[in-house]
Amino acid sequence: MGASPFYNFIEFVVENNPYDNDGAFAQACNSALTKEMSAYRLVDGKITRITEEEQISEIEEAINIANGPVRTHLRRALELMSDRKTPDYRNSIKESISSVESLVQDVLGQKWTCPHF
Repeated sequence: MGASPFYNFIEFVVENNPYDNDGAFAQACNSALTKEMSAYRLVDGKITRITEEEQISEIEEAINIANGPVRTHLRRALELMSDRKTPDYRNSIKESISSVESLVQDVLGQKWTCPHF
């Protein structure tokens, strides 16, 4: 059995554990993944290929403080990047850009599109 079913199981437990309101399970998983020198970490309920603690905390903070479409785009970008079988970096980047566009729309209070060059 490869690593993928194991990571799928971790994601399943995180998504379906009604008793872990403080994120203790995710913290324990990340501690174990760090100890075992895994290239993966649990970020916002998704196993993601990432190893720097600063990257993890920045992604989690961005998702936690975002709202509405910004949060939706960030979560989708993380999902696309986290796919262990076929990560879709191209669309992950597109979703990340869409989150920035949504944030700009919120700040400006109007629809905004990037001019085409």
